Amino acid sequence: MAMKESKKPDAVVYDKDKQQYNAHILPYATGVGAPQITAPDVSSWKNTQVQTVNHEFKAQFNALKEQYAQMMESYDFNKRIYSSKFSFEPIIGETYFLYLDKQGSDFLSLIPPTQCRFEYLATCTIGPDKIWIKRDYFKKEADKERKRITAEKERKRIALEKERQRIAAELRKKREARDIFLKQLSVIAFPIIILFIIIVGIRK
Repeated sequence: MAMKESKKPDAVVYDKDKQQYNAHILPYATGVGAPQITAPDVSSWKNTQVQTVNHEFKAQFNALKEQYAQMMESYDFNKRIYSSKFSFEPIIGETYFLYLDKQGSDFLSLIPPTQCRFEYLATCTIGPDKIWIKRDYFKKEADKERKRITAEKERKRIALEKERQRIAAELRKKREARDIFLKQLSVIAFPIIILFIIIVGIRK
């Protein structure tokens, strides 16, 4: 007959498998007077992290949405360019201009808007991947004009500075010449004054 196992008190920590008391090796207190073990409240942390994750997903979604919109715009633009009329093979990096002819058809040309009477639609270049890229012709021309004006102002400033330096050098030379003349005059005049004084003294 199997020996009946004696039941240990609730306050006693006993490992049935190892048949030993193991309270001294447990990572937490087991005594009756030990502090109560409670799970930490992580609800606040969870709420904060959920908001952070939602914000990140929203930002990624908006970025993808923007990329998609740009891709569709590029697709529509390329479709229009390839559907337009042109009788030449476009060169990578060359600038081309899209116009609307009198019959309402699109055509591609090398002539800039300032020299063409047809309705201007767009400026574009073709890349190595054969994708047409829309350019801002008038902004480019405005940038060129702004750079030209800036360069012209800089050229005038440099010329004015050189003229100022030239005038300053001339004035400096004139002052040096005047100082030399006055110095020489004083050397010559001193004996003459002495001689004049002597002559006046003799006459008296």
